[in-house]
Amino acid sequence: MASPSRSDASPLAALRAHRLVPVVAIGDADAATALAEALVAGGLPLIEITLRTEAAPEALKRAADVKDLLVVAGTVTTPEQVKLAVDCGAKVIVSPGLNPRVVEYCLAHDLPVIPGVCTPTEIETARNFGLKTLKFFPAEAYGGVRTLKALGEVYKDFSFVPTGGINLENLASYLELARRLNLQPLNIERPLDHFSGGNQQKVMLAKALTREVRLFIFDEPTVGVDVGTRVAIYEFIRDLCEAGAAILLVSSDLPEILHLTNRVYVMYRSQLRAELGGAEITQDRVLGHFFEREAA
Repeated sequence: MASPSRSDASPLAALRAHRLVPVVAIGDADAATALAEALVAGGLPLIEITLRTEAAPEALKRAADVKDLLVVAGTVTTPEQVKLAVDCGAKVIVSPGLNPRVVEYCLAHDLPVIPGVCTPTEIETARNFGLKTLKFFPAEAYGGVRTLKALGEVYKDFSFVPTGGINLENLASYLELARRLNLQPLNIERPLDHFSGGNQQKVMLAKALTREVRLFIFDEPTVGVDVGTRVAIYEFIRDLCEAGAAILLVSSDLPEILHLTNRVYVMYRSQLRAELGGAEITQDRVLGHFFEREAA
């Protein structure tokens, strides 16, 4: 197993600097590269990929190939998984609980590890291992901000990473507590509108690939993107079709419609003008129905 180089910038320091880390369970490793590139481009160059899916090891490898990205492996529960994660490029290990075997293995191999805790006993056990950055999990199930406040006031020399049940509805209360205590929410997603247009498209595509989706709706998918991203989106749509997915494409780009579809619905002023399929899908027919004239 290859251990991280000591010349690398401290991974834990990077986590503290950015404070927010996207946590994903990837079902298709092909999603990893696009998602990782979008995160770097958007100024959030780190990702936690959980070992909850069969695609996770390959996803870790692909994410690790993206320059300037810190790759964290999550849901690591055994020393064997630690070795697998590091071999796949992970620089930090995150566990749901405080497993002495996992912690001892990581310390023996000089690997940053963030074990999960939810009680004072577990925090003090972590202290015996020399660990001061801990994951509070599952945060909301164990009292959320109220519990974290109580723990933070007693264990002032620790950094806590609350994870589990944190969302946009309760985010403000966690951020307020983070300002008062040494807290680092790890699993809040960066708002998509913080990214550029092209990277917003990449993030949305990558998110779709992490879920089992049978119908994809693309609404003007290539507006505001560069040529390279446009080509990548077209290839992605074709791959989805070949994999058996249904695609609903809403587009005002006529060449896009002609080259990607096998059935076209011509809409004008909220009215359905025509349904075309197969050889009927031509520029003249589409424009003819749109402008209420017969194609030659």
